[in-house]
Amino acid sequence: SSLIIISDQSKDINNFEVTLYKMPNQTLEDIESPESSYTFNDEPLHLESLVKFDDIDNSIQSVKWNKSGQNVLLTSTTSTSLWTLTESSAKKIGRLSAEDGLDINIDYNWCYGISAFDPHSSNQYATSFSNSIHIIDTKQLNISMTISNAHSSTIRDIDYNPNKPLTLITASEDRTVKFWDLRHTKEPVKTLQGHYHWVWSAKYNPFHDQLLASAGCDSLVNLWRIATCSSAPWLENDKSDNEEQGNDPPDVKVRTIDQHEDSVYGIAWSPSDAWIYATLSFDGRIVLNHVPSTEKYKILL
Repeated sequence: SSLIIISDQSKDINNFEVTLYKMPNQTLEDIESPESSYTFNDEPLHLESLVKFDDIDNSIQSVKWNKSGQNVLLTSTTSTSLWTLTESSAKKIGRLSAEDGLDINIDYNWCYGISAFDPHSSNQYATSFSNSIHIIDTKQLNISMTISNAHSSTIRDIDYNPNKPLTLITASEDRTVKFWDLRHTKEPVKTLQGHYHWVWSAKYNPFHDQLLASAGCDSLVNLWRIATCSSAPWLENDKSDNEEQGNDPPDVKVRTIDQHEDSVYGIAWSPSDAWIYATLSFDGRIVLNHVPSTEKYKILL
């Protein structure tokens, strides 16, 4: 079975609801069957309500599960909270807000909260509500590090490098994606400038951290190869074999995808196929794309 979390506002505008649901059991045969309830038809998908979260202070902007599936981060416009989950209960471990030192743009009309678990450490996660990044110690439930003014405008996404510890990327309204080494935070390791408007999302490829995708309000999706910030060394091709390939730099924008007609808010890489990724735009359109074959060979060979 699959568990999903849905956040919604109740009839009372000051009351916010978050619920854990269970999807029906599914097999590959169920999904591929023409009669499957997972196809687009007039029959709604039945979700079984399991647990309601108590004491939600504001509209939830971000929901993140850790690897074990037992802990969940709920980040609203004004706080971040850590929860332990079972199919019958949701226990809040703790919450952090502006009173605890978080830099939150409370007076900003577009206040936004985002968090991400560190895949290399069960004891920390990153969060942001403004243009600063906070690293949270989950044992003490306090701020262990802050990168102030990491961007010139609000941060819209955070993603840890899946293969290289102490490394993450941030996407911002300042139209950039930045790479950070948490051991040296005075300056970003690298800054990408490939969008004409806010960058809403940036995600590492879960298998090959040389690859990442970014998307934003300009309706564009950029696929990048940034080998200098990855866990794998970049080996240039032999110039004697192919002069053009021999001059191939380690950091490039592989391609720009303009198949959306509205702002692109979400990116998801396939958990089973390293070369497939999906993007979601405001109008509900989902686009699937492949990493070009030429780029695959440069990474694999």
